Amino acid sequence: AVSSLLEGAPADVAARRERIEASLRDFDTAAISTIHGFCQRMLEQLAFAANQEPALDVMGEPGALREQLLADTWAWVYADARPEELSLLADMGWTAENLAKLVKAMTGPVEPLVRPAFGAGARGPLAVVRAWAAELRAFEEWLDGPGAAALACLAEDAAKDTAKTKKVVAGIATKTFEANVENLRDFIDRGGPRNAAKIGGAAVEKAWSLAAWEKATKGQAPADFAGREVYERFDALSAVQGSAWSEPLVGFAAAVRERFLAELARRGLLTYDGMLSNLAERLEAEGSGGILARAIRERYEAAIVDEFQDTDGAQWRIVKEVFVEAGKPFFAVGDPKQSIYSFRGADIDVYLQAAARCELHRLPTNFR
Repeated sequence: AVSSLLEGAPADVAARRERIEASLRDFDTAAISTIHGFCQRMLEQLAFAANQEPALDVMGEPGALREQLLADTWAWVYADARPEELSLLADMGWTAENLAKLVKAMTGPVEPLVRPAFGAGARGPLAVVRAWAAELRAFEEWLDGPGAAALACLAEDAAKDTAKTKKVVAGIATKTFEANVENLRDFIDRGGPRNAAKIGGAAVEKAWSLAAWEKATKGQAPADFAGREVYERFDALSAVQGSAWSEPLVGFAAAVRERFLAELARRGLLTYDGMLSNLAERLEAEGSGGILARAIRERYEAAIVDEFQDTDGAQWRIVKEVFVEAGKPFFAVGDPKQSIYSFRGADIDVYLQAAARCELHRLPTNFR
């Protein structure tokens, strides 16, 4: 309570009164701005310490640049694609809609971690589709050649009368077996899409994977049963596709941020998100005791961030390196139940990380 400030030794009360009067007197001189405005001032005023190119023009929403990156990528792939490859490109997710989402996600203030990591050698979509066609063709040639005996073995087993003879693949009668073979053939004939309903690789796996084999045979099939090889070969084929189908999108995601930043640098531009990421990356690289963090603390002795539940990782890294790690006064005001801006990059985990580092004071009464 305010009245408690008047209690205690006269010297202590006088010191409190002096601090309150100074606070009221200097209140209007406090720097109040958005986080982007703060970052812009620091990058301009401390350009040398921040290793920031001076006199960059601030670009608003970089939608046009993102669209250009998307159009360039889209054009070179589809210009070289054969008609029969178009459906497979769409099946793997190489569509304008998916690529646009990736461009936006990868060019925000916080660079997402891309997994799995294929490195610089990630293949493009056409290379993947053509390599897949070769894998599928080899499987089909085996199925029509040496594999025909394995299929015949499975067909014979499916036709057994269980009342008289024990089946190896329990529960799969002739009708089911023939439907499974038909779906497998359709899968091959359509170029081996992974995500198509019923005949996509993910759907066909339910009938022809090794997991399906173990389930159907209850793990009791003879080791030398010829029909097992169909399942083994399809399982290997499916694993190849599962990895390959994600490779072009992962490779694109890993490279697009660098291309985006390079184009901004070429044009002498800086985005609002770039202000955040540039300052955060520089501070994190130097640490709390670095030149940049110390220079900011010389200008600001404390910080209060309102609506903290709507901050992102870059914003937290900035205040953490400048104030929290240095033990300087830092106040975060927020309510995790009101975090509604995830579509703009707000990360509730950031609030929770900060809360774990701060002394919590809860407001028990809502005064709205």
